[in-house]
Amino acid sequence: MHFKLKRTLENTEIVPSKSTMEFNCGFRRLVVRPTFSMELNAAGKNDKFRYMRFLRKDMNVIASCYCPFVVQPCKIITFTKQEGLPVNMDVVASGIALPPDPLKVILKRIVLTGYPLRCHKKRATVRYMFFDPKDIKYFRPVELYTQAGLRGRIKTSLGTHGLMKCHFNDHIKQSDVVCMPLYRRVYPQWYEKTWNPTAAEPIKKSKVTFENEQMATD
Repeated sequence: MHFKLKRTLENTEIVPSKSTMEFNCGFRRLVVRPTFSMELNAAGKNDKFRYMRFLRKDMNVIASCYCPFVVQPCKIITFTKQEGLPVNMDVVASGIALPPDPLKVILKRIVLTGYPLRCHKKRATVRYMFFDPKDIKYFRPVELYTQAGLRGRIKTSLGTHGLMKCHFNDHIKQSDVVCMPLYRRVYPQWYEKTWNPTAAEPIKKSKVTFENEQMATD
C-alpha cells in the first residue's frame, strides 16, 4: 500500500524512514514501518519514487508499506510509536490512501567518488572508485561528472587494482573529484506486528554475530 502524507507544522519530531508508526485509517489501526519516498513527476503518471531518509515538512511524502488493503480515498492520520512505549498522541502527518500498486519502484540514489591520480588536458587516471577491473567494465556505460561541472566517460581499465582511464569534455584539475551516480531499488520493510500484534520483535544481528553463527554451523 502507498499513502500520500503531509507533515504537520506543530510536530518537530525527527521521523526516519522505516521507523515504527501507527496509521489510523478510518476504523482500522495499523502498526507499520513505512518507507518514505517522493514522486519524481507528481503532475503525470510515473511508476518510480525516489527514496527519502526522513519525513520532510516542505513537501508531500509517499509512505509505502506492507499492510492490509485500504480503500481509496481513505483519510489517514499517523502517529509515532516507540518500542515498549505507548503511541505518541501528537499527530505527525495526515493524508490519504493511494491505490495499491506492487509495481511501483522506489529508487535510492548512491554516488561513487574517485580521485584523479594523473591528469593531462582532458584525460585523467582515476583511482579509489573501483578496485576490480570487472566492475569498471560493468559500469563503463554510466556517465561521469565532477564537482567542477565536467562530464566524462570511462575509456578503459588500467592494471588490476581498480585504476581507470577517463575522458572529459574539458581540462580536468588534480584537485577535482570524479563522481558516478547510481540507483538501486529499495523495498518496504516487512513487519510481522502489522498482522499479529503479539509477534516478537525482530532481532537485529550484527555482522560479527552473524559470522560467529556461520562458523558454529560449519
